[in-house]
Amino acid sequence: MSQHVGLSRRSAACITHGTAAAVVLAIAMSAELLAPTASAQSAPSGVLAGRVTDSSRTAIGGAVIHVQGTALGAMSASDGATGERGVGDDDWCSLGTARAGGHGQELFAQGGLPQSIIDVLNFALTLEYLEAEFYGMGVLGFKVVPAQDLEIFDQIRKHENAHVHFLRSVLGGAAVPEPTFDFTGGSGSGRGPFAGVFHHYDIFTALAQACEDTGVRAYKGQAPNLMSNKTVLTAALRIHSVEARHASEVRRLRGNFSETAPNEGWITRNLTDIPGTEPVYAGEENTIQGGVDVKTITSVAVDEVTESFDEPLTREQVLAIVAPFIVS
Repeated sequence: MSQHVGLSRRSAACITHGTAAAVVLAIAMSAELLAPTASAQSAPSGVLAGRVTDSSRTAIGGAVIHVQGTALGAMSASDGATGERGVGDDDWCSLGTARAGGHGQELFAQGGLPQSIIDVLNFALTLEYLEAEFYGMGVLGFKVVPAQDLEIFDQIRKHENAHVHFLRSVLGGAAVPEPTFDFTGGSGSGRGPFAGVFHHYDIFTALAQACEDTGVRAYKGQAPNLMSNKTVLTAALRIHSVEARHASEVRRLRGNFSETAPNEGWITRNLTDIPGTEPVYAGEENTIQGGVDVKTITSVAVDEVTESFDEPLTREQVLAIVAPFIVS
């Protein structure tokens, strides 16, 4: 089986491990990056391609996935009460928000949201698309997740799909379409550094961790953009807390729950054992918070100080990290 995997028209942002002070993930992507691309038939050989349209949104439903011209078939997950790609009522509860039921815009703003907040929510939606598709492909499509960990990643998958549904409900007609993603990080070639992501479980979990850890830092970097609307900010924080649990669980899972850096439930300095992810962790060694060098006011070791705070990433930094996974 080819190890070149990639393009997917559905996905969900890898969002977060970290503190409860972050907000919706906003990645500074250009309009070109967010634009939909050509059909699956035009995807490079060896690249996973598919598309879930509104008319086929049940389960990962109706999307026929092709790898090197071989159809894997339509994936189905009729495990949810809503029929929304396997999202059940328990997943809505995990959001910490009232189930929107098609009235999300009414819940958040009579008369509409300001464009600045719409932009942030669309950035978040784009990454939620990425993450939902990523976990969907791994759990339902290629079944790369072993039985002992399947319940964990299937639950994460359900949560991410609930997030997608919720954000689309809030944004209504302003929601961006799903872009195309190359999960190998190969900018559309299907032969990036994570080639084999859906055939090798260690690669799958490594990318899941990098994606989640990028998200929490992006949340912090964009927090000011949601401060003007407390209702949206509250909803974003409710989603964020669930995403933070995802990230911590994935990190600990990769380390077999040994709690040994860099595979603990938190980030120690800028350590990483995933080649090519240094930008994800750059700056995490910082010990200065609010103008105070924390290591000078405590007997806590420096490693533990750095673990206690997540550092923000700028839009430009996050874009540089995720650009190879987004195909314009």
